[in-house]
Amino acid sequence: LKERLSQHPLWAILFPLDGVLQMIPLSLESMFSFWLWLAQPAICQKIVLSGGVGTGPAQVVHEWTGAFQSMHYEEVIVDGRLTGGSASLNALVGQVDCKKKFKHHHSLCSTPPVENSTLWGNAGLTFPDTWYSEHRGLGLQLLPSVVGAICIVYSKDITGNLGSTDDAQLNVTFEVVAAIFAGHIKHWDDPRLQRLNPNIVLPHERVTALVRSDKSSLNEHLTKAIGLRIPWWSQVPGFFEKAVGKKPHWPLQNYSDPHDPHYLIEAGQQAMLVRMLRTPFSFSFLDFEQVQRFREFVATAHILNNASHPVKATIGSIERALGSHAARLQHASSTLAVDLHIPSDPEAYPLARVMYWYIKKAASANSECYKAWLLKEMILFSYSDSGKVIAQDYGWIRPPSSVLVVVKARLSEMMCINVETGQEMRVMDYVPPRYRFCPQGQFLKSVANASGIGAFIGCQNCSAGFYQPIGASIIVKECLPSPRGTMTPGQGQAQFTACPSGTFQAELGMDRCEPCPAGKYNPSQSSGTCFPCPPGHSTGNLAGLETCTLCPRSTFAQNSGAAICESCPRGLETRGEGHRNASDCSCRAGFRLTANSLFCQRCPE
Repeated sequence: LKERLSQHPLWAILFPLDGVLQMIPLSLESMFSFWLWLAQPAICQKIVLSGGVGTGPAQVVHEWTGAFQSMHYEEVIVDGRLTGGSASLNALVGQVDCKKKFKHHHSLCSTPPVENSTLWGNAGLTFPDTWYSEHRGLGLQLLPSVVGAICIVYSKDITGNLGSTDDAQLNVTFEVVAAIFAGHIKHWDDPRLQRLNPNIVLPHERVTALVRSDKSSLNEHLTKAIGLRIPWWSQVPGFFEKAVGKKPHWPLQNYSDPHDPHYLIEAGQQAMLVRMLRTPFSFSFLDFEQVQRFREFVATAHILNNASHPVKATIGSIERALGSHAARLQHASSTLAVDLHIPSDPEAYPLARVMYWYIKKAASANSECYKAWLLKEMILFSYSDSGKVIAQDYGWIRPPSSVLVVVKARLSEMMCINVETGQEMRVMDYVPPRYRFCPQGQFLKSVANASGIGAFIGCQNCSAGFYQPIGASIIVKECLPSPRGTMTPGQGQAQFTACPSGTFQAELGMDRCEPCPAGKYNPSQSSGTCFPCPPGHSTGNLAGLETCTLCPRSTFAQNSGAAICESCPRGLETRGEGHRNASDCSCRAGFRLTANSLFCQRCPE
């Protein structure tokens, strides 16, 4: 896929830098995240998490960061450069290599630089002991991220099962491994090898030793492990310095022939693996992940531990290698740097190595809580079940739960500066505006025409006429309008209030109820309307009444909704109250209407 993409004419425009093909992860999550980021509008504000990654964990870290970025694509761009372990460490404390490792970085290597150091890193090296005092103000912290195996590998033509996934179980010791890389053992049927493998007929073929020439923690872990167990490897004057470290002086000229055609040197694991697939009867060391992809051609040797028990690199044996150190990691003084060279558990794989997250816990190094929160969430994602699956797909093992408890406790000590208050606080206690659970009467306020980290500004009181009854359990992005027949008289209300009798509210989202107008009444609460007084009734020209009153004597109301009752013509009256018609008006007792009905006159005696 990378080859086909690189042939597209747009590729040179989008990715002009050398080596960028090695930086683009190929998972669906990371590809989706990248193209989604590319399509974002320019107004979208995002936080950039700059970091450096060692070559060992590069693929799994890019998968983690790609998956995390796809989940938070509106907020973050994770810029993890493949720098190698040393450059990753140095950049964390402000020693940024802008000539090579971070060349053209938009903020670290700008003029002037926007940032002076990276925020995070991940590699297999540990901080030099002096750094903890030299950079005390940064709060440097190692967090074990994954555990992997350095596999002692051989081509399967040695055991006669080339092309098969079956394991012939070739056993080796550290003494044998050291002897092969030092040139002491030259043939596969050497008695030292044959004694360890009585059930395998080893061929009388030359052993082709394949080693790594460039600086790497892979070299360092392997050579240190040999040096701790094999006296001649570590005690010969002038030899130890050449034989142990990130870049040993291969071939080891004190013992091996520098011109031996069966002693091959390659830079990088990919080159080593390719050479091994092309070279019969070869012997080398690779990460567990590299071996798993070519099990038909390359096999892992079983290494005899201190109890002379052969142990194969498996998920279980690698987990036990780190788990046996869990108690020591729980000490408050522990830097969480793990030495796995001689595990105490007999079932633990004896040649495992740990990769670390590099972070800075001091608030002065985490000036924005939002940025520090995203970093914390990214690291926690790597420890999640999803992160575990990703790691195992690449041959790495998540630390066991006993170690994760310690790791998360250290992560909880990370501090930051809250730009909203200007105060220091724990990153674990910070919640970005878009994720805040607002209390009753408030909602998460959004910003019009904004996206990314500036899309929300935090919790705000509901306006008058609106309410929010849900507590801090879910994210609420708007308040509800008060229903018809109710009101919300002030800001920040959790509930609406029913309109009292004599009032009404016909609209949604109002902050007050209206009194019933004259001629209408409302006998109940929570009403959206008032009712007209029936004929024979009125409100006496008053508003806000619960009931209408009967028209008094000598008055009447012919129509409904009368604000006031009409009086009978002069001299006329009604007998009783609540009359509806003018015809109900008549002369009082002892009087009668004249012939033309204009007025009442006394009745003749």
